[in-house]
Amino acid sequence: MSRWLFGGIRGGAGSVLLPLVVSLLHSASVTAQESTATTITISGDRPACAACVIELPVVVSIGGDADSIGLIGRDGERLSVGKGAIWIAPAALGHALAAIDWSGRHLHTTGRSGQGPLEHRFIETLTVGPDDTGHVFGDGRHAWVGPDGTFARSSRLAGSVLRALALPEGSVVVNGWVSARGAAGFPLHVLDRSGRVVTSFGAPAGPLDYGDFSGVRGLGPGPDKDSFWAARFDRYELTLWTVDGTLRKRVVRDVGWLRPWVRYKSAFRERPQPQLMGVYQDADGLLWTLSLVPDPDFRPITPDVWNPNMVRRKEDPWYDTIIEVLDADAGRLLAAARFDGMMHGLLPTGHVVSYAASPLGAQILELRRTRLVSGGR
Repeated sequence: MSRWLFGGIRGGAGSVLLPLVVSLLHSASVTAQESTATTITISGDRPACAACVIELPVVVSIGGDADSIGLIGRDGERLSVGKGAIWIAPAALGHALAAIDWSGRHLHTTGRSGQGPLEHRFIETLTVGPDDTGHVFGDGRHAWVGPDGTFARSSRLAGSVLRALALPEGSVVVNGWVSARGAAGFPLHVLDRSGRVVTSFGAPAGPLDYGDFSGVRGLGPGPDKDSFWAARFDRYELTLWTVDGTLRKRVVRDVGWLRPWVRYKSAFRERPQPQLMGVYQDADGLLWTLSLVPDPDFRPITPDVWNPNMVRRKEDPWYDTIIEVLDADAGRLLAAARFDGMMHGLLPTGHVVSYAASPLGAQILELRRTRLVSGGR
């Protein structure tokens, strides 16, 4: 699965990507089968396992002083983890796709600006399947890329794809605004092996409007090969779906620090809203979540002679990160930790993305492994 590595939807340090369609009305052609869904509410901030500690050791660092091609920028890279390599679409090179091995060594970069095979004007998101086939979305197109970076084929997919997740059974789930029969108004879409939209579902009540972010979802694989989790961006709600649109389970966290909100606020002049960024289910069935919450020392910034474009710098207090481990079957919070600063994504492989700087100031992307130690269920 790919992730926008930012507390929102964006392609760079401060830009918000606007979908082509401002407001989409609901379609009645596909409806979620919710009658048998179980809702689990987990309240409180006291973990059930007081001895459990969440650790985030760095497994690979990418970029730094040796990055001569601009692979890693300030942030905004699209990233997906495969078995043989880590795939990155650099924010500064919107048309390129780079492969990095697990030692941090650059393997190859493919793609160029254009509309031909393996050419992109901009890569919106990407995901790597279990067979290490890459699925690249952008410019209204879905491209299949082999493990060695060679172009395989492509199909049209009109709209704007925010996140994508390749499932073991061969389909790809995308979150976004997709223009296809029966897809209008729904945030979740399942593509078959040919790239055709076969089901669309998961719409909240009322019109789906990009401005309120009610349709944005983080995606993670579920317990079965045809299931997946969706994390709602604007509230602490996790839903487990199957590819036919059946809602199997809903997990809701009742906490004061992430209340549902409607309109996205500017993170420059107003205190930003908290955001649920992603969900990951580990081998023990535990659910990991990553949320961004406003830094206690957040302060708005205004244009001045030194910062006319209102660029929020890394040293500006902005977001902190909260990672939680939920035992949904038992209806309890197992462990939690708050980290100073903003982590930039929770991947479906259980990796967290963060940024650092070299002594010379070059940007480094750190891929961290989630680990729960000194305790148990």
